[in-house]
Amino acid sequence: MRKKKKSSPDPVLRPGINAQGIWRFAVNVRPGQPRVSLGRGEKAWVLGVREPAREGLANRGVERALSDYLDVPISCVTIVRGEGSRIKMIEVAGLSEEEGKRRLERAVPS
Repeated sequence: MRKKKKSSPDPVLRPGINAQGIWRFAVNVRPGQPRVSLGRGEKAWVLGVREPAREGLANRGVERALSDYLDVPISCVTIVRGEGSRIKMIEVAGLSEEEGKRRLERAVPS
């Protein structure tokens, strides 16, 4: 009888901080918006970007917008999963989860 392989949880899919100190969270992207906007969704942050969803333009817009909202260099923001999807997993280096959430909350209009 064969033993089942234990599947280890994918660290990229789990929000939070991994062993390397990198914060991961999900973003639901809305490309082609009239202006850049940030909001709270049920399961993920909702980010509207001006760039259209073609040739990676919206992905660059996401990285640029999040770097502005989080006040970190653009090189610290990386899309690790979902480059061809509207739901993306974002990785931010050099920022704690608590501080990052606080900065995003502050950027959301009341």
